[in-house]
Amino acid sequence: MIFQIIKRETCPVVKWKNGAGWTTNLLAYPPAAGIDNFDWRVSLAKLEFKATYSVFAGIDRIQILLNGRGLRLKCEGETHALQPHQSLAFSGDALLQAEPDGCCEALNIMVRRGIYRVTHEIFNADFKTQLNHADYVMYVVEGLFSLRMPDGNISQLGAGDLLHIQHDGYMLQTTATANAVIVAIQFSMVQEHHAS
Repeated sequence: MIFQIIKRETCPVVKWKNGAGWTTNLLAYPPAAGIDNFDWRVSLAKLEFKATYSVFAGIDRIQILLNGRGLRLKCEGETHALQPHQSLAFSGDALLQAEPDGCCEALNIMVRRGIYRVTHEIFNADFKTQLNHADYVMYVVEGLFSLRMPDGNISQLGAGDLLHIQHDGYMLQTTATANAVIVAIQFSMVQEHHAS
């Protein structure tokens, strides 16, 4: 069983793989994995200027715009325009250029292709779900969420908090404040593998 609450302010801020920007590393698996050998990873990028994203061969990516006025992602002649809380899935093998409309932040989700698959949802209301054999990660974008812990106690998550939980059969249930927004991510293993 894993039940871990992570505060954004305790996470390391590092340069992008290509040095073109900065990201906050929120969580990765395996825990000791580096930039080139993770199976899955969640990070938070701050975007202020035009920049080319790092190439991650063999990685599938999802980017969710969390705030700001908008973000354009350009790849192979196509432009994808994101507004806050919209997402784009793309291959880490691709060369993308980001053009933010002013300063904004984006949540990055990465999985090693063929090893893990990932799904995500954005909630702004109470929700509950039955956990199965998967890793669940929830990141609070805005507001507050109350969460019943496995021991019966109530824990409160605020903006910038991340929850990582792996507990088969557990009924996860949250209560949200009026302005709350949370990204719920599920990582499911495709085949048995350990990064090396």
